[in-house]
Amino acid sequence: LRTATLTIANNDTDENPYNFDIQGTGTDACGGYITTYPYVEDFESGLGQITQDASDNIDWTRDSGGTPSGTTGPSDAVSGTYYMFTEATSNSGSVANLFTPCFDLSGTTNPRLTLHHHMYGADMGTLNIDLSTDSGSTYPTNLWTRTGQIQGAENSSYIPISIDLSAYIGQTIKIRIQG
Repeated sequence: LRTATLTIANNDTDENPYNFDIQGTGTDACGGYITTYPYVEDFESGLGQITQDASDNIDWTRDSGGTPSGTTGPSDAVSGTYYMFTEATSNSGSVANLFTPCFDLSGTTNPRLTLHHHMYGADMGTLNIDLSTDSGSTYPTNLWTRTGQIQGAENSSYIPISIDLSAYIGQTIKIRIQG
C-alpha cells in the first residue's frame, strides 16, 4: 500500500493549491526475484518464472521433437525433452520476447548468464540478449546478438553462450531474450 498527496496549483486565491490524498496498491514490475543461484530453467515443466511478452508480434513456442517447418531446427533439446523456439518462416520482421524474473546480484561473486542456442533454417533472423536495470521498463544494454543461420542441420549441436555479468554485481537485473 502506498500513499501520496497530489497537489495542483491554480489561480483560485482561497483554494490554492488543491490537495488530494491518494492511496493504492501496485504490483511488482519484476514479477519475482531470484536470489539463490544457480537459477536453472530447462523448460521441462513449462516456462517456470520466464514470461512471454504480451505486446510483441509472435510468441516463443515450447516444443519437443523438431519444429513444424521442414529443414529448420532444432530436432531435439540440448538436454531433456523441451526447448523454446520462434518460427522464422513467414514471420520476417516479427519479434518474440521472453522475459526472465529479476535477478538480485547483491550477494554474487561471479554472475554469468549461460544458455544454448540453435539457429538453423534459411529464414533465420536475429537473436538478441538484452539487459534491464530498471525492472524491465527499458532494455538499453545489448549483451549479445547473432543473425542468420549458424548450424548446418537440424541435428547439429547447440552452441553455448556464456555472458559475464560481474559489471552488475550489487544491482538487480532483468534479461530479455528476443527473437
